Amino acid sequence: MRYLENKGFEGLSVCCMKCKCRINNHKANAKCNHPYEKQVYRAFFKDKIIQKDHSQVLQSRNYEDAVEEFIKYKNEVNDSLQKQLDEQPVSKFGEKSMLISDCMARFIDYLSGEGEYSYNREKRGDDYIQQVKKYFKDFIRFLKEKKIDSTKLSVMDITNDIFKMFESYLVKRFNWDGITISRHLYYLSALYKYLFETEYSITYIPVIKGHKVSKTYSNEIVQDSELAKIIEKINPNDCKKKYGKEVKNLYSPYLKDAILLNSLLGLRRDSLIHLKFSDIKLYEGELIVEYIDFKLTKRRRVEVPIRKCLGVDDEIKEMLLLLGYEQFKGTDRYLIAPELTQISKRNSFKGILSKAFTLLKEKAGINKDVSFKHLRKSRITKNVIMYGDAASRVMHGDISTTVDHYLNQREIALSTIKKYRENRK
Repeated sequence: MRYLENKGFEGLSVCCMKCKCRINNHKANAKCNHPYEKQVYRAFFKDKIIQKDHSQVLQSRNYEDAVEEFIKYKNEVNDSLQKQLDEQPVSKFGEKSMLISDCMARFIDYLSGEGEYSYNREKRGDDYIQQVKKYFKDFIRFLKEKKIDSTKLSVMDITNDIFKMFESYLVKRFNWDGITISRHLYYLSALYKYLFETEYSITYIPVIKGHKVSKTYSNEIVQDSELAKIIEKINPNDCKKKYGKEVKNLYSPYLKDAILLNSLLGLRRDSLIHLKFSDIKLYEGELIVEYIDFKLTKRRRVEVPIRKCLGVDDEIKEMLLLLGYEQFKGTDRYLIAPELTQISKRNSFKGILSKAFTLLKEKAGINKDVSFKHLRKSRITKNVIMYGDAASRVMHGDISTTVDHYLNQREIALSTIKKYRENRK
């Protein structure tokens, strides 16, 4: 087998354009059997400015010429990056880059507790930071589609007209609701506020209209009849929804179990999907579910997860038996989606739960403003009706949280008057 000559110059490799195999000097071990004509010299190196990987197929077929072409290409890349670095805009108050991408990176570090000014604020949770990153990526994608080079764009060159175009872009492309779009603008506004108030790297905050997020709370509950309709609509062949230009299949074989179990437990998604059979304990002859309150654990920033308990009534016990409690009790097997052992896959399933529930609700013809989280509201309302105020304290430390954001007052009123009439008989 004939190969292009390679004397070991660092970063210069012999590659096959057919199978993409690197032949280098290990000719005996090369898995490539393609003709000599398919071989090329290829340059691989990290630039000295931002330490980014670069690669390019070289035109030369002679080794000495390839080395010369490699050195020329490497110098051109480094010189180009150095020129960009020299020309990038800087703050009037320092030498910080004011490129939009660099400012976003510093803001993310600030939220993560790793930035220069992070000492004067508390660290944000990972979920919050991931959401900010996602919204920033959406903005960079928008700039790219509008043929605006984000690698050369200063934060001070972004006008209010661009923000208006971004808002219209989100509406047209994703058909998102007003709150989701407002959050995109809110985080961009927060970026400018950080640059103005913390770094002192800009002299004013541009007006980003509509950035305020108006939170509305729906205390509707999911009735048993509505829940049955939603469960009926679970179909592996009819669970697709279009997001922008992409069509996603939201079906999962664990959807039914997750929805039914949470209609009985009323947990947040994190607590539900991480529930294991070992979390079901027996105390004084009664079964108790010990679950992790992830939200409270993150808020208090403690290393040991905070656990709460729920009593197991007959309905919950029947559901646990269907999930295999007798066979798996005491084990670390997950109650829901036990095959998904990787945390990343379980978190993906958590996202599917909410989207799939909303889709199934629409297919069932339910027009109420309810989502997967309303299973929690529904259960808490039922518990308070059956067991009184003490039941709400199992879910929240302060009863006002339950009353303001979780209880359906109409159901409470109906239950009260029914009990009153029963007592009068």
